[in-house]
Amino acid sequence: MTVNSLRTPIKLIKIVDKKQVSLKKSSEQIHLDNLEGVLYPCDRATVHFKCSLRPCYFNIGDRFSMAESNIKATGIIKEIL
Repeated sequence: MTVNSLRTPIKLIKIVDKKQVSLKKSSEQIHLDNLEGVLYPCDRATVHFKCSLRPCYFNIGDRFSMAESNIKATGIIKEIL
């Protein structure tokens, strides 16, 4: 995960409030199996994660990006637990 200039490995703990967002203008929908703990392309969710190696210091409202192989995600830090 990258926040500002900090790069650190993270572990995904929980996925909550998962929603599928259609980016197509037509009524055609993509129907995928709705499995727990899996995010598909065009899904939006709130996720809880933990820094793996050492404590990290983020601010609420910081933007972050994650990349693993060909999987990419972006978001905003809403709450720090």
